[in-house]
Amino acid sequence: MLSTNAIISHPFYRRQSCHVNDHALLKQGRLALASEEMTPNSRRLESFALSRQMQIGRTAPLLRALNGLCSRSFHSYPRPVAQSSLVCARDLVTPQARLQLPTAWLFATISGRSRPSVVLPAQQIRHCSHRRAMCRRDDQMATNIVNAREVLPTNVRPTHYDLVVEPDLDKFTFHGTVSIDLDVLEDSTSISLNTVDIEIEKATIHTSSDAIFSVPDLSYDKSLQATTLSFNDTLAAKSKAKLQIKFTGIINDEMAGFYRSSYKNKDGKTTHMASTQFEATDARRAFPCWDEPALKATFNVTILADKGLTCLSNMDVKSEKEVESHFTGKSKTQYTFNTSPIMSTYLLAYVVGELNYVETKAFRVPIRVYAPVDQEIENGKFSMDLAAKTLDFYEKQFASPFPLPKMDFVAIPDFAVGAMENWGLVTFRVVDLLLNEKTSGAAVKERVAEVVQHELAHQW
Repeated sequence: MLSTNAIISHPFYRRQSCHVNDHALLKQGRLALASEEMTPNSRRLESFALSRQMQIGRTAPLLRALNGLCSRSFHSYPRPVAQSSLVCARDLVTPQARLQLPTAWLFATISGRSRPSVVLPAQQIRHCSHRRAMCRRDDQMATNIVNAREVLPTNVRPTHYDLVVEPDLDKFTFHGTVSIDLDVLEDSTSISLNTVDIEIEKATIHTSSDAIFSVPDLSYDKSLQATTLSFNDTLAAKSKAKLQIKFTGIINDEMAGFYRSSYKNKDGKTTHMASTQFEATDARRAFPCWDEPALKATFNVTILADKGLTCLSNMDVKSEKEVESHFTGKSKTQYTFNTSPIMSTYLLAYVVGELNYVETKAFRVPIRVYAPVDQEIENGKFSMDLAAKTLDFYEKQFASPFPLPKMDFVAIPDFAVGAMENWGLVTFRVVDLLLNEKTSGAAVKERVAEVVQHELAHQW
């Protein structure tokens, strides 16, 4: 293993215009050393974990000096370096990336080699979704972590959502209704909830007597991403209320909220599927809600889709029938899912598209791996079999049974991170779920296994 002094005296390092304090920090031992095998060449890597105590502005010289990044932090694995001794990391250190640094950055250089560096194409580091900023611009952030944390008023609390969604995969829009059961905690003449890119067509409030209480006035605060419903009468504290909202929205291409992905259908034509990515605060892009992790509730989800499409959600299907859409008047297949356990909005999920699947019943509940029709579904068997063994192990290890009636994995063609731990419906980047066991190397299998087992641990 290379010593700190060996790093500082490395010819490439000494050629760089490094800040003197970078040398001091190295000498103070703030670089923790670790090593691991590099596949497929089994080269020994020296990984240097740079503490976040080091300010970002002062790491740039060190990045230029080491000129290497071992992308194994969280879900990423080392890239084969072939004949080069260093991997370029400069292009990865963008302003946005700097805001999302993990607890430690890992830097790497090949032991005992001093060949000139070779710049390889920049590779995005894929984390579990809670490690990234969701796909939005800074001016769209619901929470300004520098100035203040914006939360909704606490005069009411949601306890249950009954959500109906009908996506249009040709126009990239969706219609929906949501009925929200509320506990009124304070005397109230207004209710605020989160919305982004949602157009509310109608809203009504019912009291516990089930009579229409008021037709509220609507106002929207873009900076807070909140819609406020105001009414003349007062909702009494300690009472119950039901808020019903009819709305429309956009199936966006931002990989956040309810968004679209492209794939080839059975005829070879490019078509689209729709899936959700709600962590951390993007459920508000799909339906009006109290989009704060502490405000947990139960969920009933109903999806109306074109015939031939597969619809998935956190829970198993309660009923499936042909209906006439009350939104568009067209003939649709209506999937109604069972009620979920109490959970945060960011764990809610649903997927609509042309999907194939493989299934195993080796575990106590059925496990399925889904993928678009242009993917080889047999490549999902590795993850499927591993999931069955892992869930059985976790149940014993945690002394707590897996709480849901099924476990689904879905490969999403356009996905911003490694995977997302939606309860009972985990979504994945394709390469982090599907693999050909005959042709994939050990590093690929290790990567997929790591992601699968990590997301399953989230299910508790």
